[in-house]
Amino acid sequence: MPVNHKPIRAIDVPDADVTIATWWETATWINSWPASKGIKAYFIRHHELHGGDPELVAETYRLPFKKLVIASWLQDVMKSLYGDANAALIPNGVDWDQFNFEKRRKQSVPTVGMLYGIVDWKGADVAFAAIRLVQKKIPDLKVICFGSHRIKPEHKPPDNFKYFYRPDQKLIPQLYRQTDCWLMPSSLEGFGMPGLEAAACGCPVVSTRCGGPEDYVSDNVTGYLIDVGDIEKMAKRLVDVLELSQIDWQTMSLTSANYVSKFDWDVSAEKLENVLYKSIVEGIFDTFLMSNK
Repeated sequence: MPVNHKPIRAIDVPDADVTIATWWETATWINSWPASKGIKAYFIRHHELHGGDPELVAETYRLPFKKLVIASWLQDVMKSLYGDANAALIPNGVDWDQFNFEKRRKQSVPTVGMLYGIVDWKGADVAFAAIRLVQKKIPDLKVICFGSHRIKPEHKPPDNFKYFYRPDQKLIPQLYRQTDCWLMPSSLEGFGMPGLEAAACGCPVVSTRCGGPEDYVSDNVTGYLIDVGDIEKMAKRLVDVLELSQIDWQTMSLTSANYVSKFDWDVSAEKLENVLYKSIVEGIFDTFLMSNK
């Protein structure tokens, strides 16, 4: 459907059983829409105070919409900061046709992978510093990295660094499978899809405790969780994975893939459908009660 106005108006869309906002601005737009547009829901993928005026963004999280969140930490945020204990967890999933597990051995040359992002909270500078520490112990360590932005001049990549700028989707699972460990260095992540996809491909994951990855990394089982910004601990945990014996690494690789097998788009779609049906029925019941007062 073409979008002819900003904000989108109620008259621009058909009547519905439910309308879902996917961004704080759209949440403000649909707040005044009539009952003919259905119950109101809010799909929350991050605590997006950075996306606009923080006070205005925060106000949208207080709206009486059905909250749909993609990670456990966002459930906690909705409850602790905004008083909504009923946010429904609808996690992201894995496309198992694309990111499927293939049993493999460690790389002949130790290799770490990561996603590059230009914003500070993606932690590129922290990751590069930690990798340089690792390379003091493992000089031939390779780094495979991909991203959607050119690397900023102030971000000095480590040695043996290979960057794939906007790689084709078909190449991405191959990149995951060329690494012994996937690094998630962010200070805050709504979910962190690359870490999940890498785990599905059998990569142990070393991640900061930054939100989303805590749902799919089991500390000291499928990889490691470390405090945000702890460069030395990050380097140590990378070494811990890279120096595993072949058998121990393969065990962690398989365990990582098995651990994330619950993240499936069909499962998440069913959860979403069930939540919406339940919310619609509750909305009808509430309307009935109000009309009979």
